[in-house]
Amino acid sequence: MTLLLTRARLVTQRSRAQSVAAMLQKAAAADAGHALIWSLFPQDDEVRRFLYRETAPGEYLILSEVPPHDDTNLWSLESRDYAPELASGDHLSFSLRADVQINAAPEGLPGQRQRGRREPLHTAAKRLGQSPQIVAHDWFVERLQRNGACLLTIAPEIDPTRDPEVTDEPPRERLQIRIEPRQRLSGGSKAGSLQPVLFEGALRVSDSTAFTSLLTAGVGRSRGYGCGLFLVRRL
Repeated sequence: MTLLLTRARLVTQRSRAQSVAAMLQKAAAADAGHALIWSLFPQDDEVRRFLYRETAPGEYLILSEVPPHDDTNLWSLESRDYAPELASGDHLSFSLRADVQINAAPEGLPGQRQRGRREPLHTAAKRLGQSPQIVAHDWFVERLQRNGACLLTIAPEIDPTRDPEVTDEPPRERLQIRIEPRQRLSGGSKAGSLQPVLFEGALRVSDSTAFTSLLTAGVGRSRGYGCGLFLVRRL
């Protein structure tokens, strides 16, 4: 299956910008992006066939199975085929905005079959007695390992943050985690909020097939609300 990566920009003409502003005022931030991007795809298709990421105000990257189509003349769309050619051992820089939710063990008596529940990041961190950054780190690293990749580390001799007096300190991972402001969702089954976390760093591919599948499928929850698109670039 061939996928498309589209750079979508809202046009800046005054009359059109006013129309967009009116649309945005009717929805919360995450809902607005969801509605805008969904409008580029067939409205009778109840299955989401895209991932997207807001890269700047009014600018989006969209990964989709079908070409986006603008019936409103609000967009500038530039699409190209998306078919990453990766090999085991490749080094990539990455950026991922994900809605981190943790699977909690089901409650009840031993032996009872019960479904576990998903906890938002801060709820899980409080239950585990850990910082949200540590919980998010472990969540992300586990998904990398499960899908054919691992974090790169910084060699001790070139790490400017390393204390030269400490000789047994492990190498530092090439990963930065930023917990972003919570986003409100206003309607439907997604009423409530989501907690985006931005992961940026560098990784090594260990299984190119598994990792390519991760890139095309997305990561985590809330993939229809601007989360889950894994952006990579060769180092």
